[in-house]
Amino acid sequence: MIRVGMIGAGNFATVHLRALAQEPDVEIVGHVSASGQRAQANALAYGGSAFAGVEAFVDEAHPDAVWICTPPDAHGPIEDVLMVPGSTRPLPLPGGTGPQQVVVRCWSRRLT
Repeated sequence: MIRVGMIGAGNFATVHLRALAQEPDVEIVGHVSASGQRAQANALAYGGSAFAGVEAFVDEAHPDAVWICTPPDAHGPIEDVLMVPGSTRPLPLPGGTGPQQVVVRCWSRRLT
């Protein structure tokens, strides 16, 4: 089972959540958004918990992979939190999710 988190709670995130929710080997564990209401709504609809910040999400939800669905200019600080210790860049994950082959920009951080 891959523990997945979503950063951002807008339309782009919803497209990915719909696809991820159909994958049998995916557990959606958390949602982060500046809009607490949207994060909570996505948590109710797709599972997982709502978080106000990326650090709390990482510390409490322990994701294996994270979808960053925010405007590109907001990625830098998010990526800094998600960096794999000792690396200089986030680790890209290949491909899409399931039959729709949604291509996403995502990074993985092993928290073991």
